[in-house]
Amino acid sequence: MDKVHDQDYIANDTSEQVHNDQDQNTDIPYAELSGMVIETNDLKEVISRYFDPTDGYCPKCGQQDFVIMRNAKNGRLEAWCCFNCYNGVYDVIEFVLWIEDIDETEAVRQLATQIEILE
Repeated sequence: MDKVHDQDYIANDTSEQVHNDQDQNTDIPYAELSGMVIETNDLKEVISRYFDPTDGYCPKCGQQDFVIMRNAKNGRLEAWCCFNCYNGVYDVIEFVLWIEDIDETEAVRQLATQIEILE
């Protein structure tokens, strides 16, 4: 079974949960920058830079509990979780934060640089 497509979820509006401060390296407010990063980055592509997500094996715990979920509202693959070691529904920023063991601001900067929003 292809673990990439077997879960749907309903996206929540998390805009109030995102920082309102400004990134030191840009004039773009953090909430706007993180929104751009989530919208522009392809989650499956980002995950594929680290491991093959299609077999469902988690790169951290090794269990076959890793899934990428399709947003039921817009059809995009934009959330993920490992039901064994990181249970919940997370976005591309949280994936880079988790896999690289870095903070949220650094994950946003890293992803923004890769899609050339930041230099």
